[in-house]
Amino acid sequence: MISEIQTAAKLLTPLSIEEIVLNDTNLILRGVNWHFSVVAAWRLIKNDKFLVGSDLNALDLSHLLKDAAIVDIIPQSSSFPVDPTFLFNNGTILEFFSDASFDTWTFQLPDTPLYDFNPYNEPYNKTQPTTKFPEITGLLPLLHDISLENDKLILKFNNWKLVVSSSWRFTDQNSNIYGASEERGKEILPECKNLSIESVYVQSHLFPIDPILHFSNGIRLEIFSANPDKSWKIMQIH
Repeated sequence: MISEIQTAAKLLTPLSIEEIVLNDTNLILRGVNWHFSVVAAWRLIKNDKFLVGSDLNALDLSHLLKDAAIVDIIPQSSSFPVDPTFLFNNGTILEFFSDASFDTWTFQLPDTPLYDFNPYNEPYNKTQPTTKFPEITGLLPLLHDISLENDKLILKFNNWKLVVSSSWRFTDQNSNIYGASEERGKEILPECKNLSIESVYVQSHLFPIDPILHFSNGIRLEIFSANPDKSWKIMQIH
């Protein structure tokens, strides 16, 4: 779907923003004859720096995107292209990340059908990332335990543990989503115990601060930080 939107939008860009509405978890962008509505995690970046996100200073988005226009739309994830990224004429980049199977977004462009995304209704194929995440590659071999503690996802290895405080999602071999914002996110955890991590890749090429963990059974864990202070960290186990 992202490729279809990208093709359609190229004929219409720049898409100038006339209105931005933030209503709890719902973000709406509107312009002349187009609108985009999303319930998902998001972040605004520029020049490799975090500006605002759905978990931090979200109300500043209206000021930062004042008089801005979308000039291109590309897939957000290097592994699972279900969400869009908007590139603006002022150099800012707005990324979206669905961390639940019920997260949705809709995009209406002039003279096109309504693009309506829902993970349950839309089949997607995984893609193979190409950029390794060198900082933690090799640190996380065999996963001994995985659990949720106080809204944090904790993965324990031999001498290290990965603590995730930000948004995350698992995808299985059939591209089903098991996300941080839903109960079904717990269902897949037992399947990951005693598995090895085959590789670690960058989740977003445009803002390479988060990893994707590839498990030996085909399951992938993607991490998305919408707040630099509520992200993830590697800790040594003493």
